[in-house]
Amino acid sequence: MPPDRFGRFHGTSIVRTFLLVSIVTPFAALECAEIKDCATCVQDKLSRPRPFPVLGCSWCLTDSTCHAVGSTSDPCDSHHCISQSTFSQCRKRAISDCPAVPPPTPKHGWPTFSSKADLKASPWGDYMHAVYSGLPTSYPFDVASLWVLHDGEIIKQHVKAPTATDCPAKQLDRYNINDDYQPPKVSWIWHAYPYTARPASSWVEVIHEADPFGDESHGAWMLYTPGSGIYFNIGKTIAFAEHSDAYAHFNIAGGQDMNSAMSVAAAAAGYDSVQFTAHVDHVSYQCDTKNTGRPGFDYMGLEIVAVKMVGTFACLASGGAPTSVKCGWQAATSCSCDNSKQFLNCGGVPELHSNLTARLSSARRRKA
Repeated sequence: MPPDRFGRFHGTSIVRTFLLVSIVTPFAALECAEIKDCATCVQDKLSRPRPFPVLGCSWCLTDSTCHAVGSTSDPCDSHHCISQSTFSQCRKRAISDCPAVPPPTPKHGWPTFSSKADLKASPWGDYMHAVYSGLPTSYPFDVASLWVLHDGEIIKQHVKAPTATDCPAKQLDRYNINDDYQPPKVSWIWHAYPYTARPASSWVEVIHEADPFGDESHGAWMLYTPGSGIYFNIGKTIAFAEHSDAYAHFNIAGGQDMNSAMSVAAAAAGYDSVQFTAHVDHVSYQCDTKNTGRPGFDYMGLEIVAVKMVGTFACLASGGAPTSVKCGWQAATSCSCDNSKQFLNCGGVPELHSNLTARLSSARRRKA
C-alpha cells in the first residue's frame, strides 16, 4: 500500500518501513528542522552521512518549514509540499517550485546576499557582472564591502542604492566627493579608518589618474578602492603612515621631486610598492575634518605607490597594462588598457572617463 496524501506509510506489507519512520521521526524532524531555506530542504535526500536513518526532507508551503519525510508533525498534504526524496509523495519536486526568496535585509541601506542565486536574482547581480564580468565566488557577499561605485552602472542596471550626499557623516554613508583626483561618474561608501596596509603580493583594487600632479615620472600613485574592478599586485611592499615617514626612511632630501625620488629609492631597495595608511591632505580630501568640521575624517584613503611603474601613463606603462594589473573578479582576467584614457582602465570594465583631459594647472599639486 502506498503512503497516504500526507506521505505517511500504512499497511502490513511495509511494516518495517513504517516502524523505521515511527522510530526515527523525532530525530529526523530535528535534523530537517535545522534547514531554514526551501532549496536546501528540497534537495536533502540522503545525500550526506547521518547518525541515524532519515528518508529525506520536504518543504511545507503551509508553515514554510522543513520537515522530515513521513513526519506526523508535517501539516502539508502532497499538493502543498516540495521534496526530491524518492520516499516523498509531494507532487512538487523542483527547486523552482520554492517561493521567491525575500529581499536581503539591508545593512545601513546596503544588502547582503547569502548565495550566488540570491545575487543573480537582484539588480546588484547585473551590476557586479557589468563591473567584474562575473559574480563573487564566496558568500555571503556584502555590498557594503565595496568602497567605490560606478554610478553609470547603478543607473543602467536599475540598482536601488542609498542616496549620495557630497560628504560622508558616518560609517557606510554613500557620498560623492572623496579626493581631488577621483574619476567622474563614481560615488563612494565610507569606510572609517584606521586603515591596515595590504599584505605583500596581494591583488588589490585601485584607481589611478594619469599623473595629475606632475610628480610621477617615477612611480604611479593609486588609491585602494574595492569596487573599481581593476586590480594591482602590490608585490614586495612597505607601509608608512605619512609621506614624510617614507622620505625619512629612504633619506629623501628636499629641493627635488621628493615623490619621484622616493619611488626611485624604494625600487632600488627591492620594493614594488609603498603604502600610506594615514596621509592627511586638506587640499585633496575636501570632505576631511578640517574642511567640514566633522570629527573622524582626518584622512580619507589608503594610498598605494607602484614604485617601478610610470604614473604619467594611465596604464602605468607606455606599452599598456603590465602583468601586475588585471581585472575580473579577484584578478582573474588579463587587462587590455588604453593609454589615451585619463584613468587606469581595462577592456570590459565600465569606463571611468572617455578621453584624456587637459592637464590641470600646476597649482594642483600632491601634498608632501
